Amino acid sequence: MNKEMLLAAVNHEQEELKLLNPDWEVPVHFDMTSLIAIVGALQLAMRHPQFKKRPSAAVIRKIISTLITGIPEEMPATRELAQLGDNPKLDI
Repeated sequence: MNKEMLLAAVNHEQEELKLLNPDWEVPVHFDMTSLIAIVGALQLAMRHPQFKKRPSAAVIRKIISTLITGIPEEMPATRELAQLGDNPKLDI
């Protein structure tokens, strides 16, 4: 299957899934170290000039925000550290 056909098939599958089960989600569970590593990797990917232009960038931005929001309120320093990754001027 060539790339265009594969992408068309994926889009079709996603549309079918939305019709069959619009509330379908993938439950994902991370320990805090993994969550911070994943957030950092996604933030780094968002800095790539070509990636920022892609439609998936908006999806990744939402995932980053959701993951950071999921950090417990009892861990304010961890949440603040994760938010620093959104601002390249604050790299540590």
